[in-house]
Amino acid sequence: MVRVVVEDYSVTQHRRGGLSSRKHYYLLQVHFSYSALGAEHRGVYLERFGAEDEAWHMQNSLEQGPFYVRYDPKSPDDYVVDPYRDVRQEVTPST
Repeated sequence: MVRVVVEDYSVTQHRRGGLSSRKHYYLLQVHFSYSALGAEHRGVYLERFGAEDEAWHMQNSLEQGPFYVRYDPKSPDDYVVDPYRDVRQEVTPST
């Protein structure tokens, strides 16, 4: 598991169902990079929200961090992102 750097993000509104549907969702799309085994890798995190403010809240949380990705050591381009599970507190050494 390594920390990522948020490169870019967007929140876009989409319609559920057909053109006549009035139900909407908001898609958060976060582009990020991470270093693994001496190389830079890139990834995308996507999540749907029922309300726009929920999407922006998650985006702010991810950008402020910490934001981590789990990658496969045999194939570092293969990754999993779960910001609800993979929240770690940075430990500062005491003096």
